[in-house]
Amino acid sequence: MEKPRVFIGSSAEELSVAEAIAENLKHDCYCDIWSQGLFRPSTTTLDSLLMDLGKFDFAIFVFSANDVTNIRGDEYNSIRDNVIFETGLFIGKLGREKVFYIAPNDVEIHLPSDLIGFTPEKYDRNHPNLVASVGSSCFSIKRRIEELIVSK
Repeated sequence: MEKPRVFIGSSAEELSVAEAIAENLKHDCYCDIWSQGLFRPSTTTLDSLLMDLGKFDFAIFVFSANDVTNIRGDEYNSIRDNVIFETGLFIGKLGREKVFYIAPNDVEIHLPSDLIGFTPEKYDRNHPNLVASVGSSCFSIKRRIEELIVSK
């Protein structure tokens, strides 16, 4: 059986988390991180993503409090808008069950209302070994990927 192909998306600030996820899944999946040659010269980011959506079987996104959003006068920690947008693109193409997200366990992050109930995997961003920190989340995601492949 060929390994499934997984897109890993994050903000630039969370690239190390994306790399740690890829490290954990490298024996079971072909992982492509957004920073690894997916965006072509002379095209927009959106054009490149749309061209590549069909190449992936699953997607994992790193949600982190990289921004602050003001909603009706209240401020909330929020995810980069491009990460949310790309998550939506992949949900639209692959289906919600094939798109996962991982978030730090110590920060409350505002989610768009349409994503409420979308269960995250969590990691400890203060752990001295980031690969180990995301390890159990990656194991859970890997197990779910295997279930979805078997049920095809």
